[in-house]
Amino acid sequence: GLDETLALIPGLAVSNRNNPSQDARISIRGFGARSAFGVRGIRVLRDGIPLTLPDGQTPVDYLDLESVGRVEVLRGSASSLYGNASGGVVDIRSSDPASAPLLAEARSWAGSFGNRRLVGKASGSASRFRYQGNVAHTRNSGFRDYSRQRITNGFARTSIEGEAGAIALQFLGMSTPLAENPGALTAAQMEADPRMADPLSVRKRARKVVTQAQVGVTARRIIDRSDIEA
Repeated sequence: GLDETLALIPGLAVSNRNNPSQDARISIRGFGARSAFGVRGIRVLRDGIPLTLPDGQTPVDYLDLESVGRVEVLRGSASSLYGNASGGVVDIRSSDPASAPLLAEARSWAGSFGNRRLVGKASGSASRFRYQGNVAHTRNSGFRDYSRQRITNGFARTSIEGEAGAIALQFLGMSTPLAENPGALTAAQMEADPRMADPLSVRKRARKVVTQAQVGVTARRIIDRSDIEA
């Protein structure tokens, strides 16, 4: 998860509520600490494409890290170069595609409390054309009652690179048909049964159902001395 990736960066705090219906909360030097949910005041990018919405909020539950190669964090005034992100910038970059025409991979995990994860990945390069993509499906029953989750993430990126620059098309998608919210417990409820769900949350069927997709295009051009003189 994103909280594990950013845990050791000084000045940055990530709070993972381990609740399938709530995103991780990111705070850089105090910015975003008062956010009730999600990420606010911090700009998040994926391969140069902003994931932050116009209101300053960034949903990170649809951000899959299967094809991520590195994550860079900008703190302080330097982040103003990326727009209205006064708190900082989290810049996520995809890993390089395989140098072979096709490299495919499939993985599967299984764990406690019905935790299952299936991942399929493919990438390759042919002349100036490069591509990569992955699909992951995760489901679990949760440690607590009424905390089941089903989520499918997808990522695809294709690019054409040349000596003068590159152009890339990117897709991010997520479907969460089920993410139950067990709610918070009082101290007495916690001592009686730490796995129980808040009765009010169960009665109101508190949960999250989300389907989201994003498509972006980026272009890069290398400027040399002849271009400047022209």
